[in-house]
Amino acid sequence: MKTCIINFQSVNNKKADIFNLIDSDKPDIIAGSETWLNSSVSSSEIFPAGYTVYRSDRLKGNHGGALLAIRADLTAERLETSQDLEAVFIKMSTKKGKTPLIVGSIYRPTNNDLQYSNSLCSTIENFRKSTRRRASGCVETSICLMLPGSLIPSTDTSTHVI
Repeated sequence: MKTCIINFQSVNNKKADIFNLIDSDKPDIIAGSETWLNSSVSSSEIFPAGYTVYRSDRLKGNHGGALLAIRADLTAERLETSQDLEAVFIKMSTKKGKTPLIVGSIYRPTNNDLQYSNSLCSTIENFRKSTRRRASGCVETSICLMLPGSLIPSTDTSTHVI
């Protein structure tokens, strides 16, 4: 699965760059932070047909926000998170009999506090607990966090500055 992690610093003025990136790299998953989007902007204005976009826009103020754009032929469902997090999580189906995958894109504001970090950790732990019931035949789930602009190194993704 090909992934691309982007710190957009405003998606609105980078539509052509996004289309070019998708055309050249053909990623299955795009995780982005600092989208700077709000409800007045439709995802179809930014991403071409062929992608399902899941967003967590900042509710108050400017900047921030996170998104996941998933190739439309992949099966995914959005998972609910706390309204105070700028994060989006999906659960993806993989090949039959394989472990489902939870993918998340998170924007961690510079002014976050311990409560924000605890809420994020609690959310991830709840996803883990809700899918881990492995006692003879029940499903376990892998969790993959995509943290654009974070200090966590990744060797399995493409990182682009656009």
